[in-house]
Amino acid sequence: MCAPPCLEPPTADAVTRRTTLMPLHRPEPIIYDVVARILNATLIIPKLDQKSFWKDASDFADIFYVELFISSLSNDVKIIRQIQFLRRVKWLVQRMRAKSGRFIALHLRFEPDMLAFSGCYFGGGEIKRTELDAIRKRWKTLHASNSDRECRHGKCPLTPEEVGLMLRALGFGDDVHLYVASGDVYGGEETLAPLKTLFPNFHSKVTLASKEELTPFFSFSSRCP
Repeated sequence: MCAPPCLEPPTADAVTRRTTLMPLHRPEPIIYDVVARILNATLIIPKLDQKSFWKDASDFADIFYVELFISSLSNDVKIIRQIQFLRRVKWLVQRMRAKSGRFIALHLRFEPDMLAFSGCYFGGGEIKRTELDAIRKRWKTLHASNSDRECRHGKCPLTPEEVGLMLRALGFGDDVHLYVASGDVYGGEETLAPLKTLFPNFHSKVTLASKEELTPFFSFSSRCP
């Protein structure tokens, strides 16, 4: 298809024919739509890679009618044009680079809800087990938790200490700067202590930004990594 203004937007039938033929060559857009619908996720209008391989200056709007793309899927999935927190990510990256030219950024995925969802047990006695079980009950379709089974199948998240040990085993020394993006880690500072011992140059949004900078986002944990 040719993007406006060279042609009038295609009819709904034309779009249907186009999406029917698309899987023969590039099925990704349809797959993304279906997956986003299933996960109740938000699609973002992509910025195409124009340099690494194809050397093609085309953008998404040169290939698809963006307005029609958004409107035709509006009943199935939410689509936005850009991520609003990109600027915040950019200045976090800039501050990390000011501390170290190279650094490791990771997401621990060790928040209480993630651990509860996994069905794994990480110590702390019956009180902690009861806490995670209570959170797990928010998902009505989950089976009863069986930590031993999940662990045997390799489905339990790594603890912060295990992440640190893995990074050290991969050859990263204690001089490496580590940026950790996550919510409230299960167990708090006690859980993070072994990782901070392995990597003393430990950073997060709390250490890189002032309280005043973060205050507008305290009620929106997903907007600042």
